[in-house]
Amino acid sequence: MGLGRILGRKHTQAGTAHEEPARATESRLGALRERLRGELRDDALTGGLKLASDDADARTHADALILVAWRRFSEAAALFARLTQFPDVDDHVLVDAGWCFHALGRAQAALDCFARVLARSPSSTDALFGASSAQFSLKALAEAKDGFLRLLALAPGYPDAWLALGHVELALGNGAAAEAAARQAIDHFPASEEAWCLLARLQKMLGRDDEAFTTFAHARALGLATGDGSMTAGHLAVALVETGQQAKALALCEEVLTTTPNAFLSASYAIALLTVGRLREGWSQYESRWYRAPMLATRVRYDCPLWHGQPLVGKTIMLRSEQGIGDVVQFARYASLLKAQGARVLLHAHAGMGRLAAGFTDVDEVQEKIRLPIEFDYFINMMSLPRVFDTGLDGIPASVPYLAVDAALSKQWRTRIAGAGLRVGLVWAGNPRHLRDHDRSIPLACLAPLWGLPQVRFFSLQKDLRKADAPHVPDRRMLELLGPELTDLCDAAAAIEQLDLLISVDTALAHLAGALGKPVWLLLPSVADFRWLEDREDSPWYPTMRLVRQKRAGDWAEVVDRVRDMLCIASGDPSGLVPSPRIAPASRTVPAQPAPSSIPEFEETDAGILQVIPGLDQEARALQTFGEYLGHRLDVILDHIPMDAWIVEVGSGFGAHAIRLSRMLAPEAALLLYEGRHGVSRILRQNLEANGVADRVSLPRGRLLPNDDPNDGPLHSIDQLRLPRLDLLVLRVGDPGAILAGCDQTLWTSRPKVLVGDEHGAALADVVRIVREYSYRIWRLDSPVFRTNNFKGNPIAHGRQVVSSILCIPEEAEAGAVDRLEEIR
Repeated sequence: MGLGRILGRKHTQAGTAHEEPARATESRLGALRERLRGELRDDALTGGLKLASDDADARTHADALILVAWRRFSEAAALFARLTQFPDVDDHVLVDAGWCFHALGRAQAALDCFARVLARSPSSTDALFGASSAQFSLKALAEAKDGFLRLLALAPGYPDAWLALGHVELALGNGAAAEAAARQAIDHFPASEEAWCLLARLQKMLGRDDEAFTTFAHARALGLATGDGSMTAGHLAVALVETGQQAKALALCEEVLTTTPNAFLSASYAIALLTVGRLREGWSQYESRWYRAPMLATRVRYDCPLWHGQPLVGKTIMLRSEQGIGDVVQFARYASLLKAQGARVLLHAHAGMGRLAAGFTDVDEVQEKIRLPIEFDYFINMMSLPRVFDTGLDGIPASVPYLAVDAALSKQWRTRIAGAGLRVGLVWAGNPRHLRDHDRSIPLACLAPLWGLPQVRFFSLQKDLRKADAPHVPDRRMLELLGPELTDLCDAAAAIEQLDLLISVDTALAHLAGALGKPVWLLLPSVADFRWLEDREDSPWYPTMRLVRQKRAGDWAEVVDRVRDMLCIASGDPSGLVPSPRIAPASRTVPAQPAPSSIPEFEETDAGILQVIPGLDQEARALQTFGEYLGHRLDVILDHIPMDAWIVEVGSGFGAHAIRLSRMLAPEAALLLYEGRHGVSRILRQNLEANGVADRVSLPRGRLLPNDDPNDGPLHSIDQLRLPRLDLLVLRVGDPGAILAGCDQTLWTSRPKVLVGDEHGAALADVVRIVREYSYRIWRLDSPVFRTNNFKGNPIAHGRQVVSSILCIPEEAEAGAVDRLEEIR
């Protein structure tokens, strides 16, 4: 059996294109039973493996394999680092070391191990698979593809190789080749949920929607039969949203998220909510964008607080640009709301956008590169502003214009565009690299019915002509090309300001026109971006914008015919350029209704961004309201442990303490976390990864309490962990006595400090009695749940809440900083 089969699937839930192959590839982490004469049992950490050899390296290898099987990757990696330092190390050790490093996210170290094997044994299928998987993680796609093809030439039935090749082809944009690989994976392993899910995604990508939804159903049935099916549910939700089936997407998300938290699924849930006009719920779920690539890689933390609504009088707040230029333009409107609260507003703009951004109303300063040291009191990501301001359909700030153009530049373009007739700008294609460019952009040939309309002058603002459009450019008398004259966005804005109308597909220039308060007709596919809602001809974001939607998917001809008719009317009556506003909500599919209360939400906290289940417990309530939880108790912990401490925390909750601890402790420290509640344990894993600390902690396989989630593995005890040392044991569970009962040997030999909190109704009196029998002194520690000047700056309505804990220190140890604590005698 492969080591990965014992380890199980990778425990991340993000579901991105690069993480799904990791789930597949890590199911082939090497051969264990075939090489070690023994059997890995659930009690392996207690009894170890019985080896025929007394060789020390073989025993170290066995210990490392056991640690990997128990998901204690950091400890295993330290053992593998010792074993692989010698040039004559066995190939099997290198392969297993590679997979251990891969599981920790150290893809280059993994590749180095596999490459050493291939240098000696070029036909090693295990090493080929490992090297190709590592190259995929490193985004060396061509090399990964070549490696998988070489492997399949040697071993066509190698498990997961066809599936991995399919993911590589998908990443390369080779849809037909990816589909062929997915079908081969299904032929070899017909019960593979991942293979069927990949096939469904490819069918959807290739425009075969009916086939895709049938395949998704089959994949999810396989997933539910063997696990929870949440991976397929995530991709199915994406497909439903992209085909305009928002009601089905919402129902699926709410069904799955209540039992199986998954930030990837939350992202689709957010888009569906926003599309149907449930904006307040949608903005909250939209924070899930920080859990996935590529946004995860762009997340930053500054040496100042994130803004959550704290008082701004006399303060400077930095608005951090994210995603596209159009997003910056759309959400720059919130600068005026911040200015009204007394703030000085600094905008961090995309490179090349600084001159334009200086024209936004109430933006005091623009920086394209943040100057250090930090010169602002708060910061906020721009697309989080609607959440903080609680923006619903009934309260979108839509006062236009909120963008001004330089007067000299405006005069220059007024002269350039002067003349009689209705002056109409055209933008028919957006960024060709956009994921939905094939839906959003229009071939220039489709616009031919517009040429020659009486009393209408067309000006192209298209910066670059696509090769396919070049043969269809009409005579200059019908379409004047301004694109080559537009040196930057300021030129584009000044040109738009001199037009009577801009007709555009969904691009940044449409946002510019809206921000300038100019009439703009936005040409949309049948299923448009969430910000344009559903079934509306107007936009509550831009009062001067008219939305012209496809009635049938892909049918731009009908849209152009409608635009032609509208232009004929507007050329004689310009009042028709701007639509009459609608007050009604947006959705044709889903009535407004509250989401289930058990669906996780996303909160910015002093530990980072955390997914929490609203109101689940004291930790969840504190994190939601104040953005912090028991920080004082964490400070006390740090006073009593070395920086390289080994810590076991039982009942880690949503990870607020673990994330902060992992950042404060030295790299050689060890932090083992246990969380027995099913949904919370899934969230914990995702929170650790989203905040970049997953490689610094361990989430060991197994349970410590009988009522913990049985999916976590067998029931065992602290003693069975066979830890080389333990400096601190933290118990945040309702039955700490049951944990201590399995900690007899550890308490006598390692003599850890023990901290027990009562936030889950812990029986502290029983703990005092038990721990005294091990010769410990005990102090009472009362910790405020949150500070008066808490992270979110929220007022405290009913006084500070306090949690009582006990800190237990061996009698022979130095007590340290306990002068402010009350000793229990």
